[in-house]
Amino acid sequence: GDGALPDVELDDVAEEFGRAIPWLSPQEAGRIAADGIRDRHLYVPTHPQMFDAVGARHDAIAAAFSR
Repeated sequence: GDGALPDVELDDVAEEFGRAIPWLSPQEAGRIAADGIRDRHLYVPTHPQMFDAVGARHDAIAAAFSR
């Protein structure tokens, strides 16, 4: 490996989550990002409905610290 991220087929990723990816327009994504920057948020979630998947990953990382 050269350290590069692999190419991913977005339809395959959607299947992992068991639902379609809720696409945002560039304008909506930009508004969310700009609001987060303006409000000085460290994290700016664009898809809150993905919280369960993010939460599971966070739990796994947190568990690794207690080993």
